[in-house]
Amino acid sequence: NIQLVHAYSLDDLILVGFALRTTPEIPLIFSINSEIVKSHRKIWLRPFVVRIDRFVVYNPELLENIWTEMKIHPRKGLVLWPSPLEVVETSSSGQIDSSGEIVIGSYIPPLLRSMDGPQTMFAAITVLQENLKQPLRLKLFVDRALIKSYFVEHLHTFSRPWAKSFEIDICDFEGLYPPLSSIHLWWTLSDEVIEDFSLLALKARVPIIAPRMSSYIELKRKQPWIGELYKKQDVREMWSNCYKICDNLTDYRENLALDGKVFIPAWNE
Repeated sequence: NIQLVHAYSLDDLILVGFALRTTPEIPLIFSINSEIVKSHRKIWLRPFVVRIDRFVVYNPELLENIWTEMKIHPRKGLVLWPSPLEVVETSSSGQIDSSGEIVIGSYIPPLLRSMDGPQTMFAAITVLQENLKQPLRLKLFVDRALIKSYFVEHLHTFSRPWAKSFEIDICDFEGLYPPLSSIHLWWTLSDEVIEDFSLLALKARVPIIAPRMSSYIELKRKQPWIGELYKKQDVREMWSNCYKICDNLTDYRENLALDGKVFIPAWNE
């Protein structure tokens, strides 16, 4: 009873296209949120590439990239800008008093190529704590299935020296998304694709700090109050932009709520 197939990964494209080769009546939709760097125009890949009925991207610049690397005409493309679709009320009001702590949340994926990202984040938060009146707490979310893995044990060991400067909690969670009710600022480390946790945070009126990449740049251009962006490995820009958010947290949250109401009609599609 399958009526539509939605593929998210080029790695699965051949398998999905092969499985659908005898059912042309089932539409195949492909969505991608990063540039294609490997050509898919080879003759043995064409039967699976042409099987795509529609593709979805977040930026019109990707239309040319897909045409170049996959030879799929832009008329098959649909541009959907990344944007929060609704405002979800959380138990955290975003009001921070002079004595209360500010909680920063971040997700650590189990397959890290290196610890450079977390290390730079720790260094930036250390400097931020030196310049901020309120105490800081960093909540690192990890998948519960990996709570006893070597990765998590290494993360505990790695983060221990930094805990002298600010509080660090390593939190495991079940389900698709970590809880955001106690988070005031969401820090994303993903610099390859837009992070779904970041969009979830914005829906919950939690401002984000994210790498300066095309998807977040476009998102911030359309909704300036989503938070701030930083250059990868630039500790100075990280902590200063975090300070800007923490110092104006109420304004960010209130404007995120207004943005959600204004932009909802534009994203109904």
